[in-house]
Amino acid sequence: MRTIEFKTIISNNRIEIPKHIQAELQIEDNAKVRVMMLFDDDDDDLKIKIIASEKFLNGYDTTDSIYDN
Repeated sequence: MRTIEFKTIISNNRIEIPKHIQAELQIEDNAKVRVMMLFDDDDDDLKIKIIASEKFLNGYDTTDSIYDN
């Protein structure tokens, strides 16, 4: 299996293939391909931190307040 990696944008629910990659592809119409999408998303880290904080605080009890001072 051959792989090609490139960054692009999605426009109108279509993945745009850069022209320099198109020239390299040279495949016939209706060729089967496998597409993997990886999103640069820093929000995932934030979501994980929020969930971890919520889980941690669920274990908090009023008897723990002695440590708050």
